[in-house]
Amino acid sequence: MSLKRLSLLILASMPLALWADGEVGGSAAGLSLPSERVVSSVMARDEKAFANLQQRMSLLNSERGVAINSYALAKAQAWWDLANAEYRMNDRSDYVRAVLAEVERLLVLMESDKPADLTRVEPKPSKPLREDMWRAVAELKAASAFACAEANTARLEVMLAGAGHDYDELGWRHAVPRVAMAERLLKRAKVDFDDEACKPKPEPVIVPEIVAAPAEASTTVAEPVPVIVQDSPVCVPLPAPAPEPTVKVYADRVHFAFASDVLSLRSQELLMAWIELLRSQPDLAVDLIGHTDMQGMDGLNEKLSARRVLAVREFFMAAGISPKRLLTQAQGKRAPTSLQAAENRRVELRLRGDIPGIRLQRQQQDVQ
Repeated sequence: MSLKRLSLLILASMPLALWADGEVGGSAAGLSLPSERVVSSVMARDEKAFANLQQRMSLLNSERGVAINSYALAKAQAWWDLANAEYRMNDRSDYVRAVLAEVERLLVLMESDKPADLTRVEPKPSKPLREDMWRAVAELKAASAFACAEANTARLEVMLAGAGHDYDELGWRHAVPRVAMAERLLKRAKVDFDDEACKPKPEPVIVPEIVAAPAEASTTVAEPVPVIVQDSPVCVPLPAPAPEPTVKVYADRVHFAFASDVLSLRSQELLMAWIELLRSQPDLAVDLIGHTDMQGMDGLNEKLSARRVLAVREFFMAAGISPKRLLTQAQGKRAPTSLQAAENRRVELRLRGDIPGIRLQRQQQDVQ
């Protein structure tokens, strides 16, 4: 056998992720080329590539103590979410591989204990939509209280970059949803600065101590001061009212797109508040109840509602929440709560028992 033929056979037997690098260089976190995403075995391997990156993010938080709301980890998660959404929407460009390569770059930085750079890094340059918002991003990063807005600023950058990709591929109409989400993220990032912990503390005022001069000796006898007796009753001040207990509000549901079990970025933000609650209350358990709209066959809707519950459960588990605390149900289309189909595509979250200071509230901010 010739040396050339032997070399070709060796290359053909190697896993694709080791040599099919495409345009982005490296293995692109092990993801396949777009042209090969046509068989179940390739797509299963891609699922493992996504899961591997998510596991690394989970370990950075649980074992190395990298804060979830830190700029680098929030940005890596946002890029992962964008890549996952584009992959499931069958993006046939090499954009998904490029985005996962950027996730890999950020993970390597954090795993090496290197600080994340705040420069704008895009996997593939796209049309810079909304230059005014990019200027706002630069202002957020330059603010003295940037540490309070790191997570939402990172998500904002990724959302704007994704909108630019949508514009390049499909035009303005397809970029509008991500531009709208970017506008909401910008508002949230500005609100982050209003947190009491982020407001600048006033400089302490030092009041000089006044020392009274010694009184001169006097031989005169002071006249007694007359005592005035009043008939009015003595006023006793009433005790100050006790402060009202603080009540924290949590979303009681997250929503999904039609026929989808992928968590949107907004849904993930709502679930992040739940993760913080579950970490602060280690004995708390939550029911996760999946639903669909009224369209389609019963059996398919049962399976879809189960996948939606699994998506929420896995999101919690990736953040270190024990599966024993996450109790799941799949209701299919049996329990609609609205005439609007989009509002019925949901996973409800219910606490086991009443917890003082916690209130659940129905929300529609992530309806798709």
